[in-house]
Amino acid sequence: MEKISPLHLLVIILCLIISSDALAADISGSIEYRDTVTDGKSGQKLEFYGSSIAAGKNVGISGLASIGETYAEAYIGPIWTPASWISLEAGMGFQQIESGSPLRYAIAGWIGNGIGSLYYIREMGAANEDWWEKFRALANIGKLAKLGTVYEKGCGWGPIIEISLPSSRFKFRTAWYPEPNITQIGLLLCF
Repeated sequence: MEKISPLHLLVIILCLIISSDALAADISGSIEYRDTVTDGKSGQKLEFYGSSIAAGKNVGISGLASIGETYAEAYIGPIWTPASWISLEAGMGFQQIESGSPLRYAIAGWIGNGIGSLYYIREMGAANEDWWEKFRALANIGKLAKLGTVYEKGCGWGPIIEISLPSSRFKFRTAWYPEPNITQIGLLLCF
């Protein structure tokens, strides 16, 4: 296991100092249960995402924890929202890995308004080949539905739909990647 360098420790301390006001603020985010079906085989994943920014501030803290049948990761870092329609995030943490460094890094950005939204995330490990990314473009269809396209490394491009269940904090999201025929079905609890 690779030791945490002083630079990594400095980044963690800096994130906590920058977001000390945010730690006392409300947390918003989601918990998602996702089922991925590939070649008739099903794989489940549970993912928690949360962010916190104190009222009147535009810098806070965000984090993600994800666990599946064969993989787990968690990272935390700063989030910056210079306006209500944009957010930029960075994170550092750890991943479950058999050999090599368990360190994991992430960057993400979101832009959105009443018409729709764009979202991009890229995660990187210590090895050059240890990376993953996702891009999602959604158009709002009324108040309860969103329709768009999604790209995910290892899956390619495909359509995505998101439906908010009326009078609740739940959303249903499904994506289909035609090549190599992967379907993802998720139920989100947003808070």
